[in-house]
Amino acid sequence: MTTVACTAHDNAGNATSGSFKVTVRDTTAPGRPVLTVSLSILTPPNNQIRGRQVTARSSDAGDATPECRIQKIISNDLDNWRDGPGFVITGPLTARLRATKNDGRFDLVYSLFVSCRDDSGNQGPAGVVQVTVPHDRGNR
Repeated sequence: MTTVACTAHDNAGNATSGSFKVTVRDTTAPGRPVLTVSLSILTPPNNQIRGRQVTARSSDAGDATPECRIQKIISNDLDNWRDGPGFVITGPLTARLRATKNDGRFDLVYSLFVSCRDDSGNQGPAGVVQVTVPHDRGNR
C-alpha cells in the first residue's frame, strides 16, 4: 500500500491538497521458462538411476527472478518400471532418472515439466525439457 499526495490548482489561483492510498497487486504470471538440462542423453541403459539438473530462465513483470520448480515428470514407456519408479524429483530443479532400455522399438523419453511462480503467487505456464535413453545404444 502506497500513499499518494497530490495538489490541484485552478486558473483563479485556488489550491487544494489531498492524499489517497493505492494498493498495487501483481496479477501477471511469469512467462513460460526457457529450459536446458545437463546431459539430455542418458546412457548407458544399464538400469542405473542418474541425476540431472535443469536450468530455467523466466521473465516476470513484477519480480526480478521468479522461483522455478519441476512440477512433474512423465515417460513415454510407463509399462517398463518392473524395478520400481523410473524417476524422482529430488529438488526444485533436480531429478533422478533411470537409464533403462525399453523393448527396443523406440527411444525412452522423460519429459520434465517446469513452471515458475513469482513473489505474489502467480504461476506461469510450464515449459518442457526432455531426457532420452536411445534404444539403439548398448551398454558402453
